[in-house]
Amino acid sequence: GAAGTTFALSRAGGAPTRVTFSAALRESNVAAAWRGERLGLVSRYISEIDEENIGPSLRMEVRVLLLSHNNLQRLDGIRAFPVLRALSLQHNLLRHLDDLEPLFEMPTLEILNLKGNAVTYILNYRAFMLASMPSLGRLDDRVVSAEERAEGRALVHAEHSLLAQLMRNYMCVNQLEMLAPLARVHAELKQTLFGVYAAGRAGYLPEVSCPERPMDLLITYWRHDLSLVENRDGWRRSLREMRDAARRLFQRRASDYMAALGSGAGVGVEDFDVGTVGRVAEEIYAELLRLQNQRISALLAEIEATENANREHFRDFKQRNPRVGLGAPSRAPDIENPNLAVAWNSNPNSRAQQDAKRR
Repeated sequence: GAAGTTFALSRAGGAPTRVTFSAALRESNVAAAWRGERLGLVSRYISEIDEENIGPSLRMEVRVLLLSHNNLQRLDGIRAFPVLRALSLQHNLLRHLDDLEPLFEMPTLEILNLKGNAVTYILNYRAFMLASMPSLGRLDDRVVSAEERAEGRALVHAEHSLLAQLMRNYMCVNQLEMLAPLARVHAELKQTLFGVYAAGRAGYLPEVSCPERPMDLLITYWRHDLSLVENRDGWRRSLREMRDAARRLFQRRASDYMAALGSGAGVGVEDFDVGTVGRVAEEIYAELLRLQNQRISALLAEIEATENANREHFRDFKQRNPRVGLGAPSRAPDIENPNLAVAWNSNPNSRAQQDAKRR
């Protein structure tokens, strides 16, 4: 049939295809797949649970659902089974914690298995799942204790604060990475206007005032794209990047961490209790914060260097062409992002700090 052809293409490595839950069920031996409260569709290349095509009998009778070894990347349609007690999703294509959000709306779910999915390698994954699903009694073949659940809630709360700081730094770095090339272009344009050949044009130019700190005006009128805050999808993507960065950093140092934790070969972060993983995650997030702060300092230094070079250029030009004045010093930059403003004003090489020292 059509679904059988689809399966053949998938096995042969053909183009990605859409295989729905209902189509896989039709192609299966329903009597063998559905036995009372238990429904199993394992290794059927299912990529989507089409909720609208699932009949009421299945919805209200299935309490054990086996969907291992499929191609699921999202779980939106899992809401079609409101009375599920056990769900196996081993070896699918679930990568991010927000892909699992539909599971958080299933208050009857007691047993869940997500082994073999990339999402299980995210730091604090188990703590996050236990905090989000209070009904779970068993996760990934491991019993959940009351102490582990309480510890998981505390870890998720602490991680939330760290991720919030990482996101603020992320936006600050993003702003500075956009601002640095703008500063260079701004300086190049000014140097072109008041460059080595400008003195020859001075007789044709009106009296011109060149601000000593052109960057101030540039920052004042420059506005960062706030889509990360205003757009839910943009925020999710950025949060995914933060978690992926933490996971990659852990993987680069996995052998050292595993040796320090006393684990053997083949043992990963997903095999430890939430407290142990939480301590590792805290170190990883602290390292990410350190790397972000280094990047912020480097970008601020680059922008300051561009500004200093621009200032020296104008001073040299004034000596060669006294008709062009430097004008009054411009005011402090009006930076909308408080985190960026603090970083700018606290930079020991910034003009604001140098002016304060002279005063």
